[in-house]
Amino acid sequence: MPPALEARPEIPEHLEHVWRGFLALESDRPRFWDVGPISYVAIDRYAARNRIDGDAFDRFAELIRRIDAADLKVINRKSGTG
Repeated sequence: MPPALEARPEIPEHLEHVWRGFLALESDRPRFWDVGPISYVAIDRYAARNRIDGDAFDRFAELIRRIDAADLKVINRKSGTG
């Protein structure tokens, strides 16, 4: 197994839905000259379709934003813009 796969973190079972959501939403980033963050509208639509609402939506949206911010740092570092 490649070292990168061996070193990947385990996603706790109670957070797997957030990771799946991020993977589904990351293609909704605006991509013009720079790559932007996933929009609130995309997060909201994904959550509505998957019946994530109330406090669960607030937690889901916050976690998606944090994962997205960390991912954008990596993207920008690789592209030399960050």
